[in-house]
Amino acid sequence: MNIVFACGVSWGDSNKNKSYMDIFLDKKIAFAGPVERYSAFKKVNAGDYIVMKQGKKALFVGKSLGKYEATPIKSIIDNCQDYGFLSEDIVALMYVEKWVDIREYQEQIDIKAFFKIGFNQNPTKFINYYSGKNIEESNMIVLNIKNKLLKSKNLILTGAPGTGKTHLAKNIAASIILDKEVNSYDELNSEEKVIIKNQIEFVQFHPSYDYTDFVEGIKPAKDKSFERQDGIFKEFCKRALKNLIDSKKTPIEVEKEKVIQKYLEKFIDEVNIQIAESEEKTYPIVGLSKTYVEPIVEVEYNRDTNYVSIFTQKKDGNNRKTRLIMEKLVSSYIEYVRVKDKNLKTDEFNQALHITGHHSYIHGFYYAFDKQYGQKIHSEITNANNINNIKLCNYIFIIDEINRGDLNKILGELFYAIDPSYRGEKGLVTTQYKTLIEEDDLFYKGFFIPENVYIIGTMNDIDRSVESMDFAIRRRFAWQEITYEMTENEILAKLKNTDLINQSKSRLKKLNSFLTNLLGNEYNIGASYFLKLTECNNSFDELWENHLYGVLYEYFRGYEEEERENYMNILEDIVIDDVYTFTNDNQE
Repeated sequence: MNIVFACGVSWGDSNKNKSYMDIFLDKKIAFAGPVERYSAFKKVNAGDYIVMKQGKKALFVGKSLGKYEATPIKSIIDNCQDYGFLSEDIVALMYVEKWVDIREYQEQIDIKAFFKIGFNQNPTKFINYYSGKNIEESNMIVLNIKNKLLKSKNLILTGAPGTGKTHLAKNIAASIILDKEVNSYDELNSEEKVIIKNQIEFVQFHPSYDYTDFVEGIKPAKDKSFERQDGIFKEFCKRALKNLIDSKKTPIEVEKEKVIQKYLEKFIDEVNIQIAESEEKTYPIVGLSKTYVEPIVEVEYNRDTNYVSIFTQKKDGNNRKTRLIMEKLVSSYIEYVRVKDKNLKTDEFNQALHITGHHSYIHGFYYAFDKQYGQKIHSEITNANNINNIKLCNYIFIIDEINRGDLNKILGELFYAIDPSYRGEKGLVTTQYKTLIEEDDLFYKGFFIPENVYIIGTMNDIDRSVESMDFAIRRRFAWQEITYEMTENEILAKLKNTDLINQSKSRLKKLNSFLTNLLGNEYNIGASYFLKLTECNNSFDELWENHLYGVLYEYFRGYEEEERENYMNILEDIVIDDVYTFTNDNQE
């Protein structure tokens, strides 16, 4: 990556014949002021980039020719005293190949994000794009939308059907998570997909989707009982919050927890194997008194919810369930190691481990685990090398067809917490199932959306359910329209046939011109429909008959039969023969 240098342009009088900025643009030079204050310019090499800025606004950008000069101002500008400079002032100058106007671009996104995320990722591509070459335009679209999401926290991609909004949402999410350009979510390597799986969640709303699916609710458990369970969004927020918490811990703390969890998972598997192979189908454990207590009959670890359930066998033959989240199991074990030789009584033991109830079974589990793996854990932590801090990561939740669900029913109390200005604990809300939440739950005190969680929604402009999205939700999201022109190049490139691509573009343009004239641009269709050509033997006749006719017919269902048939014939001519016959007479 080439280095970026910034030079100021807060000088020059608009009342004069020509401002300093205009002079420097004409002469293709960058001005950095008095030499003694701009020694950094001496480090500029050929090919580095220089941004001309005014305050926080970037105005122009150019590529350095590597010609640093300490030059008397008079040799550059005539009548310099009229501009408030002395003729003997020495200034730092850099020569550039050309200045590219970026004022239009910088108004679209936060300028800090422009320097950090946009320009610095690939300066050459940026220069080429704004020089009129339009190289990889889709990447610039992703960049703009990505920066809008990072700034606003919540974003809805809206537009005509078939414009690739869902595909685009996934690419944007992946590019933020991986900190790289992502042209296709499906082309990521296996390692990247593992990262994506943990930090991106995808759900599609529909009329039957509700609060219990999204936030939490009472659902059947494996043992045929009913219990409060997290919904998909709350589970996702827990992953994000865990990362946020871990990023603030010391490396050795994180390493200790990681090692303990690794051996706990191994121990759980071994206990279940021993239970299955034993004649009694149990695993014996001892309580605080060092006498045998109810044996374990199963240990269930749900990796999705991160809960560990220990089932013990009561004297009457029924099972008793002790349920702890894995993080709590890890932290309590650390405390167990600290107090295990102190012969604590029940209350003292519970207080030390920050648990309530079922102490004998927790003790018995830890006692057996520590006896088998305690020394190995200690040795592995002691000899650990190259321990790194946990990086604070972004987590992105994608809601496809966000307007198809009843948002009042799905979000419940989250109407408040979802507001970007209430990210974190200041947005804490008490949920409907507060009394059923365990003390070891990360959201025991209330639910909130962590600062590192971002939400992308997608919706079609013409869906009949669009009107059901009230203003309370609308104002909590930034909005980005995705037009068919923005994505057609990227989408149609998948046809891999230049002639077919050009034919599709021509038909798509005429098709949408007709629909815009008659119905408005929200009734446009996207290029994704034309990818169906691969299933239709590259036949536009089949494409019309099998995929486009039904969709476009719905647009005109309410019209009189004769008028509807007239419009459908025009559309058919466009799709099959690339002929646009729409006139004012047709409209009349």
